[in-house]
Amino acid sequence: MRRLLFLMILLIPAPAHAWNKAGHMLVAAVAFPELPPAVSATLRSHPHYGKWIAQARRKGVPDQQRDLFVAMMAARWPDDIRDDARYNHLYWHFINYPYVIGNAPTPSDLPNRRENVELAIASNLATYRNARAAPRERAIALAWLFHLVGDIHMPLHAVSSVSRDYPHGDRGATRYYVLPERGTKPVSLHLYWDAVVIGTERFSQVRNEAGALRASLKRGAFAQLRCATTPHEWAREESYRLAVRDAYRHGAIQGSTDAEHATPLPIGYGKAAKAVARRQLVLSAYRLADLLNRP
Repeated sequence: MRRLLFLMILLIPAPAHAWNKAGHMLVAAVAFPELPPAVSATLRSHPHYGKWIAQARRKGVPDQQRDLFVAMMAARWPDDIRDDARYNHLYWHFINYPYVIGNAPTPSDLPNRRENVELAIASNLATYRNARAAPRERAIALAWLFHLVGDIHMPLHAVSSVSRDYPHGDRGATRYYVLPERGTKPVSLHLYWDAVVIGTERFSQVRNEAGALRASLKRGAFAQLRCATTPHEWAREESYRLAVRDAYRHGAIQGSTDAEHATPLPIGYGKAAKAVARRQLVLSAYRLADLLNRP
């Protein structure tokens, strides 16, 4: 039943995300025990704060855990408002460093340099730390930080493979169709990685999974917390390399430009992808906490 549920989640049509919404909630929940009180205080000025509190009441979230619930909702908010032109910023979610396979020329628009996740983290961090900025703007910037620090650690949000079949890039594997297993329906490789860590948005289950992840992947497991400290390093030196090595497997994964001709992923791919994704998700949570604890 769990396998069937996972496969159903993979087949839900959706725009490109880094982690699914539950994954972003999980980033916030892992980071939350280390966040300063100022974070929850700032989020009270967010334009959707009242809506989130109403949801917490309807879902029976205990009063003492409502700040956690709000943080989790803030982390997924940039995906929730993708149809709202007042807040949406499509190009903030990723940066497509080209992974060129064969002799294909590199497209001139890769990576996207005007708007991307690296620049967006820097600009939102500056707004959040600006004591003179309006409380509402600081709260919006904070929600974006929750989300984007998760985004930049999803390997397929730092890459676009370029080849004879994808001369303009595969847009972070959103056009790179595979079969999760033989006999299943096709899905983009990007969406496969989005859902590989967790498939439920239920508050209690996300909260409990966060506790389990913190217990199994402590800070000491991540030497890169000390040596890679900038968004550019996170994207170019870490996520990009993981995408090439673990998502595309140095070009060995056979993806199709159309769903009809997708081929199955190799045996064991899902288990290996989940291990990488879990580490990246927890690493992003620790880095989020570090960012928000710095003056």
